[in-house]
Amino acid sequence: MHPFFGMFGYGGPIASMNLESCVEVSSKTKQSKKVYKLHLAREALLGNSGSECSWSTDGGIRDPLDEEIKESPHGSFTKVVILNPVVRNLDISKLQCKLKDIYFPYIH
Repeated sequence: MHPFFGMFGYGGPIASMNLESCVEVSSKTKQSKKVYKLHLAREALLGNSGSECSWSTDGGIRDPLDEEIKESPHGSFTKVVILNPVVRNLDISKLQCKLKDIYFPYIH
C-alpha cells in the first residue's frame, strides 16, 4: 500500500499517540476502484517502530461501501475514525479543524 498512504503518515501516527487510542484512516482516490485502510494503534506503532524512524501497522484494501459511493459523487474521499480516545477537555470543533488542516492538502 506504499504509494497511496505515504502522505497519511504525517498526521495519523501523531494523532493516535496524542489520543492514546486507535485511528482508522480509509481513503479512495478518484482513479482507484478500491478503498485503502490503515489502522493506527498507539501500542502497535510503539511496538513496530524501528531505529530508522519508520513504523509498520495493519491495513487493507476493500471495495467501497454503498454509503461511501453515495456520499462521494466525485469519486474520492478520506474518512478518519478515532476509536476510544483518552482525552481531557476535548473540544470536538477544534479537533475537527485540526484534522481538516492535516488531511485537506492530501485529499484533492
